[in-house]
Amino acid sequence: MRMGLRPSHFTLAVALALGANPGPGLAASWGGEDCASTEELRKLVDDALAASPAVSAFPGRGSGAPGYSAAVMHDQCGLFTYAVGRRRIEGNQPMLASTRHHIGSLTKPVTTALTLGLADQGLFGPDGIDTSIDRFLTSRERKTLKKGIEPGRSLCPARINGLDRLKLLFLPVRAKCPSFSKITLRHLLNGNHGLWDFLNEVDRDANGFVEIADYLLGDLLDALAIERPRLDLQPRNAFDLLATTGVLTNKAARIGGTRPQDFELSFGNTGYQLLGIILERVSGRSYDALVKQLITKPLDLTRISLISKAPRNRSGKIATPYSITSGADVGGFPTDAPVDENLLGVYSLADLNGHPAIDTFDLEPFLLTNGGGGAGGLTAAPKAYAGFFHALIRGGLLSTGAQELLDDGFLTVEGSGFEHGFALFSVPSSGFGRLLSKGGATIGSNCIALHALERSGGSGATAVVCRNSADLFLPNPIASLPNTWVAVDALGVDLLAAAVP
Repeated sequence: MRMGLRPSHFTLAVALALGANPGPGLAASWGGEDCASTEELRKLVDDALAASPAVSAFPGRGSGAPGYSAAVMHDQCGLFTYAVGRRRIEGNQPMLASTRHHIGSLTKPVTTALTLGLADQGLFGPDGIDTSIDRFLTSRERKTLKKGIEPGRSLCPARINGLDRLKLLFLPVRAKCPSFSKITLRHLLNGNHGLWDFLNEVDRDANGFVEIADYLLGDLLDALAIERPRLDLQPRNAFDLLATTGVLTNKAARIGGTRPQDFELSFGNTGYQLLGIILERVSGRSYDALVKQLITKPLDLTRISLISKAPRNRSGKIATPYSITSGADVGGFPTDAPVDENLLGVYSLADLNGHPAIDTFDLEPFLLTNGGGGAGGLTAAPKAYAGFFHALIRGGLLSTGAQELLDDGFLTVEGSGFEHGFALFSVPSSGFGRLLSKGGATIGSNCIALHALERSGGSGATAVVCRNSADLFLPNPIASLPNTWVAVDALGVDLLAAAVP
């Protein structure tokens, strides 16, 4: 369905991203007639930090967010950036507007842009994004993704506990091996490829913990004597991670379907992990090199990149992600019981306004670094991501043909009231007409990107907000992330409402 995302004129694009030459008549700062004051916008961010609950079970304690960073880009008003709080609790290191964040699934629109860019170059052949993905994986790679990399263990077919996407319950099911010849690049882009979300929808060993918890929280599960699979072969890249967990077919999902159960719950973790792998294969370049060549360099943006090793986080250029543990259900403990004693001796805890906070790099670093690949591995400062997101939607990044593919790519999710296309959600909004949105999270970091459409006069605005903490609940840590998204999403909407006349 064509959304008509681009206005009749493009006055700003990403020239307003810091470091860029804004060109004649454009200012690389915020201001102008009918534009919100910077004081008003800063107050919204300050208030969000002060009000942020850590977990619902302990609302009376202080803020559960070490810091916030926000950017707003508007066609007439310019670029607003602001950061408040701490990028790292230890050492009381301040959050800066230039601080990069783990942006999680905000990686997916970047992968979309790369995919459409390479399709425009003809690298996928005459059928472009409608080419089946078996053409881009060797027979050995296809076999490895099905059977795994652990000697003597075949990952499919398998009896698993899989997520029923309608009931939101994990139920016993037999999962078959995938048929890659039936899945196209377009299916991966839309998340309706018929595969399980390899991290969040599968409890392969039926121990009550999804795959991401088995690996990410392995030390804790070991301390609680909870059985889990061993990650004996350390993954080196996104392909290794996918091969470690395996790729399985969800028989309840129709490839190319538009029912809610046809889409990954994450709308693309497995799909975009595969896309990141395929992009590297067809281009002969690393994912980071593609981002630099096709996005950050043409748009003159500051760095948007993967990080290959956790210790680099200590440089201070990346906000430390924290998981807040108060009230978490750990191994069957009641949600109102203190869990500190179960975590002490397993992880080092920082004190965040009375909340015990785990530096999530003390968990499984690989899943938070290059393992996330094209699905969730990137880091970026909100100001740089706002420049990218604004140009992706308004124009100025993609060719005319690639932009039309994006504009026409939205599918109505049956009975949902929203549309989804190529990692973007389009939702009606009484305040803005329509909003395009994408949320991104890792365990310990949450971000939201929003773009207001159909404004009077044809102007548009983008808001990006990140904070470096999230709740930690088990057995599925991802289930708690929407609780934190509420805060970043609300701030993003408030910033747009204040910023757009």
